[in-house]
Amino acid sequence: MKKSGSDTSRFRNYCVFLTLQRTNVSTYKNTAMTNTITKAEQHVQRVQAELVSAMNSFHAVDELTERYAELIDSKYKLKDTSKRAYKSDVKHFLAFIQANGINEDTVAEFRETIAGCKCTVSTKNSWLKAAKALLKEAYRAGILSQDLTLKHKELFKTKRGHKKDGLTKDEMQRVWHYVNNLSGTTGRKLRALTALMASEGLRQFEARQLRLSDVETKSDTPTVTFISKGDDDSEVFPITRKTAKLIQEYIDTDQPTEYLFPSATDPSQPVSLRAIRKYYTCSKYGVFARCDISGKSVHGFRHYYITTLLDIFNGDLAKVRRRSRHKSFDMLIVYDDARTAASDMERLNEFF
Repeated sequence: MKKSGSDTSRFRNYCVFLTLQRTNVSTYKNTAMTNTITKAEQHVQRVQAELVSAMNSFHAVDELTERYAELIDSKYKLKDTSKRAYKSDVKHFLAFIQANGINEDTVAEFRETIAGCKCTVSTKNSWLKAAKALLKEAYRAGILSQDLTLKHKELFKTKRGHKKDGLTKDEMQRVWHYVNNLSGTTGRKLRALTALMASEGLRQFEARQLRLSDVETKSDTPTVTFISKGDDDSEVFPITRKTAKLIQEYIDTDQPTEYLFPSATDPSQPVSLRAIRKYYTCSKYGVFARCDISGKSVHGFRHYYITTLLDIFNGDLAKVRRRSRHKSFDMLIVYDDARTAASDMERLNEFF
């Protein structure tokens, strides 16, 4: 890696400073200033150590820059999608350490640098997570002598809640009315997909990855099997008879071969997340546009599902957690707060 002008200047200054200190040592020796000689020699040693440390930090930068993809790939617990995201996000950190080197406060300095970037908190946290993953793996690989992530664990804080609201009951009724009246493959596919997300709470990536072998619709207890968010193993998830019926109608008529929702361009691959979002959010042909719904995302189906569960189970968070597959109660409390706040406002409006 070619060092920038600022880096070269930094090393030149170290060398000049070191030379001056050595000259001072000779002067002090000649004047027999014993105490000052000791202090000067100690200072020279510190400067030398600092110079060596700086040189080593840039050697580490060189190796990290060259091996970052290999190091991220070596994190065996990461899923392939996460590895691809880390490789993209970590490039901001690589640019930072190429300009500044590496020290024990690198994570904090990087965090401070990106704090002022005009991007979302989620994006900044993605950059930080990728940087920490790289540094931790570099320590495991022996490139760094210490784990620089232990001292600085704090991410950027986000406000509790969601950026976009979920679909309301009225909006969901409009969606069902629209897709139920669609004919052909598009109608059957959208009915099955909408049911999985709105009536079963599957996330978009969970629905897209379903294979025909993951679906059991003809038994008394129909199920789908998939890998949920944050898990390494698959989960057998019971679904309603209505959802099972819509899926089976789609399979019987359109006969997908491997994936339940195959890509239109390559049937051996699942439909892309981008395509799923386009089905619903395309400003001209999307389901939401056809139903006069604006400002909502596809994830709004899951919001609707969880809010409906809270109504069905009368706010029983334990039951909702099991059915929604949330790892903690924190986000469910956010959903329930929003649900009860809306109910409270209705009562206040009636009273006042």
